[in-house]
Amino acid sequence: MDFGVRFDIINSNLICFNNYLEDDLWGEEEWLFFLNDLYENQISERGVVYLGFNRENTEEKLFLGKKSNHDLFDPFMVKKNTAVISRLQLAQLLNR
Repeated sequence: MDFGVRFDIINSNLICFNNYLEDDLWGEEEWLFFLNDLYENQISERGVVYLGFNRENTEEKLFLGKKSNHDLFDPFMVKKNTAVISRLQLAQLLNR
């Protein structure tokens, strides 16, 4: 979606997939597609993305569903469930 402007802050709270342990949920490829869209179309040069994941009140260590999702987001986790990613970090993550 083109809003005609880029944003300094992109925030999403309580991201949760029902049945998050099922195999048919977002994997690394889908997350990278989403993050690439933010990089290419939404976030400003000095922008930051905040992604707050809902752990569903569980002790489950793989609350993002797959280990590959945790490998993707764990380096950016500032709390147990919040990833903070700058545009520069997005570029590095997407190998730009």
